Amino acid sequence: MNTRGFTLIELMMTMGLVAIMTSVAVPSFNGSLKKNRAVTQTNNLVLAFSLARSESVKRNIQVSVCSSTNQSTCASSTNWANGWIVFVDQNNNGTFEDDGDSNLCELGANNLPSEDCLLKTHPGLSGNPTMTGSSNNVQYQSDGAVVAAALFTHTPNTCIGNERHTINVTTIGRPYSSEVSCP
Repeated sequence: MNTRGFTLIELMMTMGLVAIMTSVAVPSFNGSLKKNRAVTQTNNLVLAFSLARSESVKRNIQVSVCSSTNQSTCASSTNWANGWIVFVDQNNNGTFEDDGDSNLCELGANNLPSEDCLLKTHPGLSGNPTMTGSSNNVQYQSDGAVVAAALFTHTPNTCIGNERHTINVTTIGRPYSSEVSCP
């Protein structure tokens, strides 16, 4: 007699092994997802600083990045987890001021913005992390340098190992991030 297929015992053994392997793999996969989220969120702020630096040099005007809770005005808080905005800072005061019309980037003399011009917005961070900075804004001068160096710290909701990240914005305007140990 020639039979093909699996016996019930073989099938149960295979399903048991799959269940054991899954129970081991899922927690480590969740850890990978959490670490990837932290790196991505940190890199998004680094990209905002890089955009501000390049736009300030390209446009030969001050460009600022500030924390924002509604992505249309600057917040006075140093909590960056609620989001941020990048904008041309026409009057160099580090605060986004719109004149209320629908055109956010009106050009005036010499083809320069005649008002603050919103370049990029970023919504609040998912996963309930904390992201704090030494200031509520970073102002890039027309040469790409910043008015004052700044330090930012991103800490996931449940921080384990080296999941915490810092972002340093040097006086020459270059942002860089690094992993640090959780508190």
